[in-house]
Amino acid sequence: MRRWMKVVFCFLFGIIFTNMFTMDQAVADESFGKREISAESSVLTQKKQAVLDMETMTFSLESEADEDGDTISKGMILTTAGITSDTYPAVLTKSDEMFKKAAAISERSKVELTVGEEIYYGNYSTNYFDVNGKPAYCLEPLKDTPNSGSYETQALTGGAVRKGLYYAYGGPGYELYRAKYGAIGIGENYSVNDEYCMSHCILSYLYMGTEEAFLGLDQQVIENLKQKAKNIESMPDPPESFYAFLFNLNSAGQTMGGSGKDRVGSIEIYKYSDHPEWIEGNRCYSLAGAVFGIYESGKDKLLWELTTDESGYAKKENIPIGNYDIRELKAPAGHVIQFKPQSIRIDENKVCTYKCTDQAQYYPIDLILQKKDKETDQSEAQGAATLEDAQFSIKYYSGYYEKNPADSGVTPVREWIMKTDSEGRIRMKEEQKVSGDPFYKNTEGEVVLPLGTVTFQEIKAPEGYLLNNEIFIETVREEGTGQTDTIFQCPTIPDQIIRGNLQIVKFREDKEEESEQGEQKVPLEGIVFTITSKTTGWQCEIVTDENGYASTFRQGEEQQKGGLVYDTYIVSEKKAPEGLTPVGDFEITIEEDAKTLYYILENKKIFSPVKLVKKDSETEKIIPVAGAVFRLLDKDKKPITMTTHYPNESVYDLFKTDENGSFVLPEKLPAGNYYFQEVEAPQGYLIEDGLIPFTIIENHDWEKPFIVESKDRPAKGRIYIQKNDSVTGKGISGVKFEIKAAEDICTPDGTVRVEKGTVVGSLVTDQSGKAWSEELYLGTYEITETKQAEGYILPEKSVEIELEYEGQDVPVVTKETEILNKPTSVVIRKSDGETKKALSGVKFELREKISEINEESDAEEEDPSEENTTYITDENGEIHLSYLRPGVYCLYESEPLTGYIKNEEVWEFQIREDGTVEGEQEKILEIENHHTRITDTHAVWKESKAKEIIAGEEHIICDTVNFKYMEANASYTMKGILMDADTGKELLQDGKPVTSEKTFKGKDAKDGITMEFDVDSRKFPGKRIVVFEVLYLGDCLIDAHRDLRNQEQTVSILKKEEVTVKTGDNKVYMKQTILIMSASVCILYATWKRKKRRH
Repeated sequence: MRRWMKVVFCFLFGIIFTNMFTMDQAVADESFGKREISAESSVLTQKKQAVLDMETMTFSLESEADEDGDTISKGMILTTAGITSDTYPAVLTKSDEMFKKAAAISERSKVELTVGEEIYYGNYSTNYFDVNGKPAYCLEPLKDTPNSGSYETQALTGGAVRKGLYYAYGGPGYELYRAKYGAIGIGENYSVNDEYCMSHCILSYLYMGTEEAFLGLDQQVIENLKQKAKNIESMPDPPESFYAFLFNLNSAGQTMGGSGKDRVGSIEIYKYSDHPEWIEGNRCYSLAGAVFGIYESGKDKLLWELTTDESGYAKKENIPIGNYDIRELKAPAGHVIQFKPQSIRIDENKVCTYKCTDQAQYYPIDLILQKKDKETDQSEAQGAATLEDAQFSIKYYSGYYEKNPADSGVTPVREWIMKTDSEGRIRMKEEQKVSGDPFYKNTEGEVVLPLGTVTFQEIKAPEGYLLNNEIFIETVREEGTGQTDTIFQCPTIPDQIIRGNLQIVKFREDKEEESEQGEQKVPLEGIVFTITSKTTGWQCEIVTDENGYASTFRQGEEQQKGGLVYDTYIVSEKKAPEGLTPVGDFEITIEEDAKTLYYILENKKIFSPVKLVKKDSETEKIIPVAGAVFRLLDKDKKPITMTTHYPNESVYDLFKTDENGSFVLPEKLPAGNYYFQEVEAPQGYLIEDGLIPFTIIENHDWEKPFIVESKDRPAKGRIYIQKNDSVTGKGISGVKFEIKAAEDICTPDGTVRVEKGTVVGSLVTDQSGKAWSEELYLGTYEITETKQAEGYILPEKSVEIELEYEGQDVPVVTKETEILNKPTSVVIRKSDGETKKALSGVKFELREKISEINEESDAEEEDPSEENTTYITDENGEIHLSYLRPGVYCLYESEPLTGYIKNEEVWEFQIREDGTVEGEQEKILEIENHHTRITDTHAVWKESKAKEIIAGEEHIICDTVNFKYMEANASYTMKGILMDADTGKELLQDGKPVTSEKTFKGKDAKDGITMEFDVDSRKFPGKRIVVFEVLYLGDCLIDAHRDLRNQEQTVSILKKEEVTVKTGDNKVYMKQTILIMSASVCILYATWKRKKRRH
């Protein structure tokens, strides 16, 4: 180890050793490899020898026997192994860190220390210490014991020492520690001395941080106490109010630790109401009696309770400082308890002020009063009376009263004049307030009633009722802990309705019983009168007695005032004696209570004119058509005749309606039973069987005769449609039609039965092509085909048809119409693309294009599985496609004529839903084919590419042939033969014609086909040779090129003597040039070789 490290270690050893002992004298001796330090302590009266081994860097402490000869301690070893230059600064500052860890020191104060008796433990001892009556401990056992006296303290606000003082023997938490971990002492039996001594050792350890605190104890005990120290550190922190302190700091003697009285503060509570204006002078509310609980912070452990006085005030002193929760346990009268706990802070020697506002209880009033009918006990008025606009004086008193507070001279706090609504209710709303104070409202602005008493008195009765002067008393009381947990009984206040009576005396006219005093009035018994309320429709009946007297008065307590309630009534004679005119209806009004109305009534004989009115039985309207004829019959169904005298006397047994659809009989009919019999119906209507009875029971005058109604049904019709194929004449099924009104369809009564353009029916033809409409009113209709059968064209025009009247005995007329349909039509015309000649026998295939949605791509794809239909052009080159259903179709040529190029185009067309081909009635497809042909040829001599050669120079003729309109994959054969241009005959070579043949694919002939002919030119000097070509497709000849005058097909063989030098012939010069160049090359090569040898 380096020398400077040894020096540092020695310095470190000195610091540690100095902290372990307080020495009166020290002598150090040094020997090789070891340094021995001996010390004597006047406090311990013992000798110690410490040996530092510089090789192992270990420190051993041995104690010699004390004056009694007992060994105090031996074998205590401290090691410094592992201490390096990097770690020794941390070791040097260890004592400072231990002190900071052990205690957090704050303010100072004075305490009185009393040093007690000395007590022993292990091989060491300490004293009992007392500070102001509470145990204290020395924290540095190696230093001198302080003397009794006054010392200045420094408070501990945290740290392990403060926690140790709390849980050690004599501390407030001592029993908590014992309950969890057992005694602090290490003896087998519990001992106060043992508890105090071991607490002293643990506190010293917590303060010093080293095992020096356990001086005088063996290692097993030390480990035990160190575990107990850990136990203390694991315990909850002491309460903030726990007051622990250190004293005798920075002196030669021991540092001491102790605890004093808890640090305390106080709390004041002020209770308020959120509506102080409600509770002032109101005995229903109070601020006294509110109970508050103070709890451990975040826990449910109740520590103290406080109760407020009349002013809402409460105070608690000597509360240990710290954080607490405060809860309201009981609200004062008339208020809502605040259940949510609040956090508070108690500081030392300070007053915590807690202000709490409780919500005053109230009743959320809406309906405050209900008016009802006294008799029915319902909130609905009788007759013409109403429960609306009754006015009440409503008074609010603070406090609870069983009787009217006003009788005791109590003044209401607030008062309102309110009126009832249409349902007899009073709601606390401004629109129902006639006058008065402002309403009570909560913080949300809603109308409420505070706790107290409310009185109600009617000051104005509603219409039709008597005033109720009774005073009703209700209270608003608390009925729970919630703000609106209150009870209020809405009063239901009854009113008595006004009642009255009707009295009738009934007589009849009897001129046959006249006396000397004049006409007699005969009482009518059993005459029934119906009294009907004009307001409600309520009815009652009264019947005359033998004296003709009838009254609504009924005996009994409930009906003393009368049988009719406040209302206006219609009085009707239910049934007059036969032949007498009943009394007309008349009105009476009951508007005064307990009043009787008196009437005397008389019946006279009945006569009445009669008017017949002709009506439509469906519309109940008059039919303004003249000519309806009727017969009048008596009660025995015998005809009655009538006579007119102006301008001439005429007798009538039949009666006809005029242009207004009515007639009036020329004579009045007396009371009795009669019949009308219809003889002839008006135009457009059916005559009705049976008789029309009527009875005359009351008088009528000519201005308002008795009306008899005769009703007839209008005649109707049906439309029959026959749907046929325009080509075959056969019926077509499944065709849909729509029938609309072509005009406003009216009946003679003037009613528009169907407006123009209205759909009156939808039809579908059956298997035979027939369809029937429902019954329709007579008139003109428009038939429109809306959906044709598949394979047919939807007609563009509609058909009109008229249903006409055919007499009063024909209830339903019938009109028939035939409607033809053309089949769909597509015509294919096939022709030669150049000659325009029609081509028969060409095959086509037709396929309907089926669209399907691909699940992955959502794209439309053609269904390849659909079968194709094959068609062949006729002798005119045409194909006729008919009866195609709606859809998209693809047409393509499947097999052309031999020698023609297949037309690869696909013709797509659509048969629309209306059957047209893309909007056309018929679609014509003009399709052309092109014939494969030879377009041009070019023959030359192969080597020279010339048209002429000298006999004997060349022997191969190359003939290049070009084509047009060839099938790419078709196999063709080209044959050629050489012809003598002068004779027009085949050129024979060795007695045989000269020919050439080549087979090829159409795609290989894009640039033409070349054929070669082997000719011995020496044999044909002076000849002009023409090449003839023929083209085959299979075995079929499809084109030929034979033209003796065609120069492109012609080559020539010249005789030798005819040879002349042609302009531009460079053959001689070319040979010479080649010889010269060859010689030059040889010369140059020889020159190069010679030069090379020189070098």
